[in-house]
Amino acid sequence: MEDLGRSRRASSTRLAEAPGRLDFGDAAFQSRPWPLYEWYRQHDPVHWSPQAATFFAFGYGHVRHVLVSTEFGAHHPFRKSSRAFGVTVLDKDGEPHRTLRSRIAPPFRRPRSADFVDDAIVPLAKEMVRELVAEGHEDGVQRLAERLPMRIVCRLLGIADSHVEWLREKLRPLVLYVDHAPVSLEAVIQHRRELASFLVGERELTSPDGLLESLLGDKELSEAEAVSNLVLVLAAGTETTTAALGNLMLRLATEEGLLSTLKADPHTVPAAVAESLRLDPPLHWTLRFAHRDTKLGGVEIPGGAPVQVCVASANRDPEVFERPESWSLDRVQRPVPLTFGAGRHACLGMALARAELEAVACELAWTSQRLELPDSASAEISGRTFRTVPQLRLRVVPEPARL
Repeated sequence: MEDLGRSRRASSTRLAEAPGRLDFGDAAFQSRPWPLYEWYRQHDPVHWSPQAATFFAFGYGHVRHVLVSTEFGAHHPFRKSSRAFGVTVLDKDGEPHRTLRSRIAPPFRRPRSADFVDDAIVPLAKEMVRELVAEGHEDGVQRLAERLPMRIVCRLLGIADSHVEWLREKLRPLVLYVDHAPVSLEAVIQHRRELASFLVGERELTSPDGLLESLLGDKELSEAEAVSNLVLVLAAGTETTTAALGNLMLRLATEEGLLSTLKADPHTVPAAVAESLRLDPPLHWTLRFAHRDTKLGGVEIPGGAPVQVCVASANRDPEVFERPESWSLDRVQRPVPLTFGAGRHACLGMALARAELEAVACELAWTSQRLELPDSASAEISGRTFRTVPQLRLRVVPEPARL
């Protein structure tokens, strides 16, 4: 522990030189984190923060090691996500995690996922993008980013579209609570109970083969486990995708020539989506805990200690990605950016999320001449947990012949 003390004292000394502070509540950190990420990656990549009582890990190698190593895990009895959602795959490790993940995974695996992309994601994206372009409202892109992911997750679960707005309203306190907003745990519990009641008995099903019926009918799961994980799927499949859609549409509006390139060659759409997710990931941090006393980057980490890993810093690590701050459609995405995590807790829905973004980008390129930021609109990505442009507004100039 003496080495850990020296590491902590060294971190405190170096902190005085940093161009800011690691404070999730600080508005400057929420809107301009990149210089700070780079400074820590170079000077203090495994940093102990006495104020947060947490380790912070920066850079591709350290971040990926924490995500894939069995020395670290997601389980902690007092983690905020477990208080918000209950017992879910997000907060389990070992055999309980593997078992529960296997019950949830089938809709996310091929060939079912490929069929879902063709039958649900692409048609819904086309429908909603065409409505957006035809209506021409500057706040339409925000409505699209908020509603399309929820409609798609409802289709995945087998729930009718008529419940989309109610579900968004009931989920908001849970998401805000996890995002450290001033939402009481009592409000979270009340909304979760209402969601549970709906999922178990009051919903209008559109498909008996949806994930909802699959989990509730699984004899290996208790009803509480099934409901908690269904609520998690609803939240996880919407909030990060909403943020990612906003970041992508902002990039389509501000990256010179990008929309024209996608229009001329739709085969470049997957590369554009991948680069948007690398440069502007919707989630910058994920939390892990040391299972036992270990070392990371030469720093001793005591068993049970929390470690916040910065996937955003990993995605812009110059030791892995050439010219990491620059946008490039020709980039070889190897090693893989860590936007969706890595290892046993990697995002189950990553392929569907990419497909959703690709479908929107394809349709916007086909139906729009250009996307423009109104003079008064903000182009600043910010946030505490979910990073995007708050209340994004864009002017969509249509291709009249294609509507």
